[in-house]
Amino acid sequence: AAEMRQPGQIEMIAGASVSANKKGLYTTYDVMERNPTAEYLYLRENEILTVEASQVLPGLKVLDLSMNALQGSCEWLTLMPNLRHLYLTGNEIDSLYHFSGFLQLETLAVSNNR
Repeated sequence: AAEMRQPGQIEMIAGASVSANKKGLYTTYDVMERNPTAEYLYLRENEILTVEASQVLPGLKVLDLSMNALQGSCEWLTLMPNLRHLYLTGNEIDSLYHFSGFLQLETLAVSNNR
């Protein structure tokens, strides 16, 4: 039997992947707190202004924050030391300063920002 989800509920896929696209989120805090071992977080097309977590997310490999309202310089990258693919297309990011030490990134999509 298929599991019923409430509108706006975050979808959990196979334990390692979390999809919360188009959920009207303003922050990543709840998603990251509930899924500290996630390898893949898909948070596209929300209203996310800031990336927040109370702990380091060492297992996170893919983060998609495209089409949100992120601003600033992405200092939150230090919470994701093993991130490999980061999608930030269509935000308000105005600095790439914090990306300079992130040599493990294989994909960085930052088009259509400031």
